[in-house]
Amino acid sequence: MSSAKVFLKSSDGETFEVDESVVCVSEILKNMIEDGCVDDTITLPNVRSRILPKVIEYCKKQVTTDNGSSKKKMKTTINCDGDGDEKGKKALPWEDDGVDFGKRKAEVEELKKWEAEYLDIDQQVLYELMTAANYLDIKGLLDMTAEKVASMIRERTPEQIREVFNIKNDFTPEEEEEIRKENSWAFY
Repeated sequence: MSSAKVFLKSSDGETFEVDESVVCVSEILKNMIEDGCVDDTITLPNVRSRILPKVIEYCKKQVTTDNGSSKKKMKTTINCDGDGDEKGKKALPWEDDGVDFGKRKAEVEELKKWEAEYLDIDQQVLYELMTAANYLDIKGLLDMTAEKVASMIRERTPEQIREVFNIKNDFTPEEEEEIRKENSWAFY
């Protein structure tokens, strides 16, 4: 069964045909479709044509991962009413609900590998991808790109961070020393 098609037009005029189910990974686009605000093409003024295919790739992966036949929601609630009534009883998360945890672990590892390869991109593309994820309200993609940027900063000195992100230090050595003194509580 094929879903309806939606056309996405990038800021530089390139149009991409995408399944509606894929587009609906974006909360903004999903709401536009549900509210009937979509005619023929959705123009995305903040997403360039070199970034849109990466966004679409992520959304397609989410649709196939979420709809995969081997994916089941794990039961996580327990009986809290205390009356011992079977009607209110829910399975504990570690009880057998037919899920093959070995298979689930393999799927998680496969997804982590895919994410690492997906984010093995140029720094500028990463920033544009993060901006597009924010603009389109794709929480998973925004979280993933933000974590990638955070990993680029983690455990680095300010000088190393400036080097990684090509940031010019506009403080004189005296000004920088004064700032360090004022904020000594933040430095170890």
